Amino acid sequence: MAAAGFQPTHFGTARNVEDAEAIRRALGVERWAVYGMSYGTTVAAEYLARRPEAIDSVVLDSLYPPDTFVPSVREAQGRAIGRLLD
Repeated sequence: MAAAGFQPTHFGTARNVEDAEAIRRALGVERWAVYGMSYGTTVAAEYLARRPEAIDSVVLDSLYPPDTFVPSVREAQGRAIGRLLD
């Protein structure tokens, strides 16, 4: 992935929030309703925390696991990606 020009900063919740915000601005939307499902609930909550002025309402559907569970998910995903790259 690095050889193709991808960096870890190209991925993750913060980047997803930045991308959603760029889309909102590009569309010329002043404030919008955000709907997040599963992992999208994490993105929606982070978006609300970072850009409350851009959000009219938020729906969190099927919440992503609590923080105590997330590290193990991240570790498993990291191992899977590592195996794929190997």
